[in-house]
Amino acid sequence: MTIRWVVFDAVGTLLTPHPSVAGIYHAVGQEFGSVLSLDDVKSRFRRAFLESEFCRSLPEEAWADPENFRTNERDEYRIWSAIVAAVLDDVGDAKTCFDDVFSRFEDANSWQVLPGVEQGLSALQAAGFRLAVASNFDSRLNALLDGLPVFAAIERRVISSEVAYRKPSLHFFRAAEKLMHASPGEILMVGDDLVNDIQAARNAGWQAVRLVMREQGTSPATGDDEIESIADVRDWIHRHGKSPA
Repeated sequence: MTIRWVVFDAVGTLLTPHPSVAGIYHAVGQEFGSVLSLDDVKSRFRRAFLESEFCRSLPEEAWADPENFRTNERDEYRIWSAIVAAVLDDVGDAKTCFDDVFSRFEDANSWQVLPGVEQGLSALQAAGFRLAVASNFDSRLNALLDGLPVFAAIERRVISSEVAYRKPSLHFFRAAEKLMHASPGEILMVGDDLVNDIQAARNAGWQAVRLVMREQGTSPATGDDEIESIADVRDWIHRHGKSPA
């Protein structure tokens, strides 16, 4: 079936925190009296995130269960609050510190658009594809995307806290289809996460291609369903004969 919609994961696919997640946490923590080193913050964040509900792992057969991967704005706020508290546990005013950290990731100045994104989105739009973002995020993503003109071509935003499910839930993808008024076979998912973006999208009946960037320290793209830049998406679609008429 011909692809009409190209849907992108957000973090790690289109943009990345700048200078880094740990860098932002470290800078804010210092303002509130933290004496942790940047390396300490980096290792603490990695551990806290991996132990959080965001990284809950369930077998593929559980992805269709509506009781799994539920979320909302309040839950997202709660989980991030616990992560920040675990990382910056030596600050004087934990609540205000968290609010500052949380708001930093809503600010476009705390993010960097990844190489090839502007070129890739422009090429896809010129070729007649419709564009969307599908992300495990909360409402902050709206302000973030609004603050970056490069994303003006994005027509739909599918945000986990707003559709009540996180990827890899099948219900996340079904909600996306409703927002786009599209059938599964008309959608290509582009993302960097093998489980949440690629396997989950294919489980929903979508097509999917994985972004594997050398700049992020990963191995170069080697498979037919891998690309190294968003600028390569248009050519990938053309090679597979899925361009719109």
